[in-house]
Amino acid sequence: MPLISVIVPIYNVESYLDNCITSIINQTFRDLEIILIDDGSTDNSSKICDNYAINDTRIIVIHKKNEGLSKARNTGIKIAKGKYISFVDGDDYIHPQMMEIQYYFLSQNKDLSFAIVRENNVFQNSNILFHNINKSTLTTSILSKDYLIQSLYKKNTQYPPFLANVVHCKLYKSSIIKETLFSNFKISEDTEYNSRLYLKCTKAIFIDSPMYYYVHRDTSLSHQSLSSINHINRINMYHTCLCNTPTNNQFYRALVLDRMYKFMLNIRYHNRTSPKTHKKIATIIVQIQRKTFSELLTNSYISISKKIGFPIFIQFPILYTAFIWLVEQIYKLKKHVP
Repeated sequence: MPLISVIVPIYNVESYLDNCITSIINQTFRDLEIILIDDGSTDNSSKICDNYAINDTRIIVIHKKNEGLSKARNTGIKIAKGKYISFVDGDDYIHPQMMEIQYYFLSQNKDLSFAIVRENNVFQNSNILFHNINKSTLTTSILSKDYLIQSLYKKNTQYPPFLANVVHCKLYKSSIIKETLFSNFKISEDTEYNSRLYLKCTKAIFIDSPMYYYVHRDTSLSHQSLSSINHINRINMYHTCLCNTPTNNQFYRALVLDRMYKFMLNIRYHNRTSPKTHKKIATIIVQIQRKTFSELLTNSYISISKKIGFPIFIQFPILYTAFIWLVEQIYKLKKHVP
């Protein structure tokens, strides 16, 4: 039985796939199960997967019809046999020691639910030279459950600056992954997934070294502009996160409410000059407000200013426009004050 299962969802990434698979095959930690999920690719991705499987018995290739990232990952989760699970996207790649180092720190403390490394943002055709990493020189931090959940909904301005809303960069205990499948969201599916997963975690360890290489490409889902449908999907995603959060934990629910209302406010502001889009978004916002407004008002962790400001600014975007203008003018004045 393999110790680590690496799940790689793949869809039309033929130009990047060799780098991705090679980086996993060449891990210094050898006890791997490499699960390649071909999600109905129409390019040469499926052939590339099959060719690698011929030469490496650790590789399992699953060809399935195209159903999206979440279902591809779920397919991998269901067949994974490892004690630990990692996710690597088919257009990204990883440092040769990533699995070894993550496993080393996880094995030192049985209370840890997962280990996370830094992400290194790279661009197409970047040439990266890998350097040997000495485990004894690495800086690590233990992250509590509260810290994990706060970081999921609030901008992380303190150390450690880890990526809370993604599933890559991490090595998880399979026991928590196996009982937590992805929902079929097209946008921000990782955030919704982590809203459930973090509630099952005890704590995690952050390893302050960039070992996951996130490749920026124009055609990836994360680089496409958000349409009105995607905005609506994201609002629904945050509402689902709220539904995932225990009703008896006002602190956690306040974090979700705050993030959801800020997002609703911002998209109303940014779509104010497009009447058709604005009307669609306003309709879904009204529906969400009806479901959550009383809780916004009664949650003791939400400030009075937000309880007043959120509903007023969302209802009357022109007031928020004036408020933004005023803030910008004050900022400009302060810049010119000696």
